[in-house]
Amino acid sequence: MSSVKNSQTNSEDHQPGNPAGVFRRAHITLLGSAIGGALAIVNEILCARFLGVNTYGLYALALILARIFEIVSIMGIPVGALHYVSIYRARNQSRYVLGTILASCFPPLLAGLVFTTILWLFAPTLAADVFDNAKAGPFMQAMALAIPFMALSEVLGSITRGFGHAAYYVLVRNLVPPFVFLGLLLLIASLRSDPLWVSRAFGAAYLIAALTGVACVVKVSGRKLLRERPVFRFRELYAYSFPVLLNNMLYLVVACTSILLLGMLQNDKEVGIFRACMQIVMPFDMVVMAINAAVGHIYPVLESRHRRKELADLVATVTRWMSMLAMGLLLIVALNRHDLLSIMGPDFVGGANTLLLLALGQAIQGSTGSAGFLLVMSGRQKFETVNAVIAALACVILNLLLIPGYGSVGAAIATILSCLLFSVLRVTQVKRQMGIQIVRRSFLLIVALAGLTALMILLLSAYLPIGEGRGVMVMVIRMGLIATLYAALYWFIGLDHEGRQVVKNLARTYFTRQKLPSS
Repeated sequence: MSSVKNSQTNSEDHQPGNPAGVFRRAHITLLGSAIGGALAIVNEILCARFLGVNTYGLYALALILARIFEIVSIMGIPVGALHYVSIYRARNQSRYVLGTILASCFPPLLAGLVFTTILWLFAPTLAADVFDNAKAGPFMQAMALAIPFMALSEVLGSITRGFGHAAYYVLVRNLVPPFVFLGLLLLIASLRSDPLWVSRAFGAAYLIAALTGVACVVKVSGRKLLRERPVFRFRELYAYSFPVLLNNMLYLVVACTSILLLGMLQNDKEVGIFRACMQIVMPFDMVVMAINAAVGHIYPVLESRHRRKELADLVATVTRWMSMLAMGLLLIVALNRHDLLSIMGPDFVGGANTLLLLALGQAIQGSTGSAGFLLVMSGRQKFETVNAVIAALACVILNLLLIPGYGSVGAAIATILSCLLFSVLRVTQVKRQMGIQIVRRSFLLIVALAGLTALMILLLSAYLPIGEGRGVMVMVIRMGLIATLYAALYWFIGLDHEGRQVVKNLARTYFTRQKLPSS
């Protein structure tokens, strides 16, 4: 009965704690996320150079507001859709699957249109009275058009994750938008168009992403499923999603308070610098999202079947590799922060300390990135809500205390402390409620290997011409050297025999082009 039934033949679901199974599901999404992250950073470089630091700050404020309305529009439904599509597929209840798909799409689209209208009408007042900068109004109005398409693409991408095809989520959310946006930015820059076209191009990119999402859902669900008579479980879906909405609103407080308060209490330049730093550390989130996307559809199934040992094994595998990648990214950012910001433009280099602090906060959160997702996907949204309330309050208070005196550096300090608090709360809740240990001894080993790598690079830089300030090519060489040293140390010291075998099998798969299971 359509692909709902056929997908259940995947044997990896029966051994979800197996590291090989994790990476057969994750390697494509990790690669796609890396490419998407690189494209997004290239786009930000183009935006920053085309707009200049002050106008880039106006663009950043408009984008943050659009992101806020996007989160409100989706109402937590993507997580609910992933949860119930996964469960209904496991039960071979295709009519419920179709009902969940349809019930998940219409509310975010309608809410997005409503918020587009609201932001369009009130943008001039918001810009003048709240941010004391009337120039931000037109950027807000242009960016408002993107909101419904941003919301719809997120929901559609999450639905494909429920079918076990995490790569389609990466396509819809991480690849199509930045790729289309890049093409439009190049056109805008070559024509020397009005800066407002940058915001309009952003909306056009997400329109294409939403259309791609529709095509992907049709592909993974199968046309036979679309001919079924849907059974709607509105109350069940929305009751599950509503606490997630509350959580997402609180996440927004943590993620957006810094840049919004910088806009209110500082100036456009500080906003532009902070936004540039946020974009450079974006790969941390991409890694967490990619790995969670690869295994997220397994969490609710294992929890509903009370297979706690397998769930704990899966979480241990996911956390170990998340930590390894997070520490690697921290090394690359920390040892190249001045050169990375100089690519954005000379006015951004002053944010090097801000970038270092944000990267450290992201590394902490990325190393425990499975904890919050596990709480939500196992039906414990209320605990995550409590954690988010505490972290959000701390974020607001710390930003109000630190931004007036320290600008973007103060905002970064507030962010890192909030991330640390959030991580501690999540790890504690997972341990108490589920008996699953997130932070293990292997994490200390990963930190030690990262520290050793940093020391080796600094020593080499003292004797070889590979330090910062020598141009982009030297920076690329230095990044490659960092990655090589860190990977070698992790290979020989951090990995056991089983872990090495997983990596070997993954490499062999690429070279032999064997067909992988579509888990």
